[in-house]
Amino acid sequence: MENCGNQKNYVSKAFGSTVNLLIIVEKETKNDVSLLCDKLKQILYENPDKKIIIIGSKTSPTAAALINASDSSQNQILPTKITFNKLTKKSQSLIRSKTNVTFQGNTVSLDNLIKDNESAAKLIDSETLQKMILGEKIIIGERIEGFDKNEKSYYHPRKFALTSINPEVFKENALVSNHIFAIEGTNVLEFLNIKNVDKNEVQHAEDFIATNPKRFIITEKSNEEFKKISKDCPEYFLHWLKLKGDTLMWFYSYIPISKRLTSDFTRHISRESNYVNESFFYEYVKQNQVVIICDIAGMGKTTVLKSFSQTLNERNMWKIRINLNQYTSTLLQIKKYIEKHKLIIEDASKLHLNFADLDPEKKDYQKLILKSLINYKEPDVSHLNFENKILNNFFENKNMLFIFDGYDEINPDYGNEVTILLQKLNEN
Repeated sequence: MENCGNQKNYVSKAFGSTVNLLIIVEKETKNDVSLLCDKLKQILYENPDKKIIIIGSKTSPTAAALINASDSSQNQILPTKITFNKLTKKSQSLIRSKTNVTFQGNTVSLDNLIKDNESAAKLIDSETLQKMILGEKIIIGERIEGFDKNEKSYYHPRKFALTSINPEVFKENALVSNHIFAIEGTNVLEFLNIKNVDKNEVQHAEDFIATNPKRFIITEKSNEEFKKISKDCPEYFLHWLKLKGDTLMWFYSYIPISKRLTSDFTRHISRESNYVNESFFYEYVKQNQVVIICDIAGMGKTTVLKSFSQTLNERNMWKIRINLNQYTSTLLQIKKYIEKHKLIIEDASKLHLNFADLDPEKKDYQKLILKSLINYKEPDVSHLNFENKILNNFFENKNMLFIFDGYDEINPDYGNEVTILLQKLNEN
């Protein structure tokens, strides 16, 4: 609250007339407020039914000045802590939609990070709520490392060889009853005809009927249509293939719960010298839970990961890039801990973050993620700050993108631990 002369006169005059409730939102008080508070105190003394609400910090200068000004027992200062769940549902939704935060260097709506009021009530503490009301800047996470100016100017987009599928997979009798192939591309119908696929087994996505699905779906709005089909037919294996020329690229597969792909499908997988550009591969990465980029040393895998760190601009996922070469000592600690406590980490049901290990100054979230391999106790988040609560919420709800670098360069002594960590993070 800035105590300008005109504002001071206006506030005191309005409060002294017909206004019975004065709400002061104290963003920043640089000037002396004692004279204003003297006037407000006099008004309160003469009108006991009038009230003042101050929205500010515990060390509010305005509240302190009012306390000093109040020499009558009929004027009381009642500190109250307002929590998010004490607000009306409408106010909660309004605050979430109107609040912008800086999330890993990008400005995003809080709605992108917290999807409902129930979750928000668990994550937003009084201090954070105050910042939101006062419009103060809220920073969550650090910008993930990308190219500097020189690297960006010299970077040349790469091409990638993706996994392809031999059309002979269509002839597997074991896949007829519960496998659907959603194929995207030009001339798909002609391609299927050449492969001797019965036209009665083919339909366009817009004609799809969940109660009587065909084996082959020609798709155009692939992402939306794929999601709809997998939702409508959760008991089916659904394979998203992209036709490039006369080659079928395996883009993604939905696998029903408690099922796995059998050799009837996997034996038709191959990696040929059919290359796609980086933008195509970017879409491939977004759709797949696990992607491994492999090549011989010196071919630029680290550079590609840096490029992807900037390109993968999903604003509702927390991205963490871990250079395993920088965490040799942490991997050694993990290995010794496992050996000392005779842990069978393969049997761990769920990983959790142990914030007791986190240095609040360094905020080494990479180390925190690695050490989740030996922490199976759910953390007490009540004492965590807002940033760490958000991180834990993302980790527990699978809204994280892990970018590991240097996997092929780490000490073989730690290879087993890192491999199991990757498997557990995928399951997590």
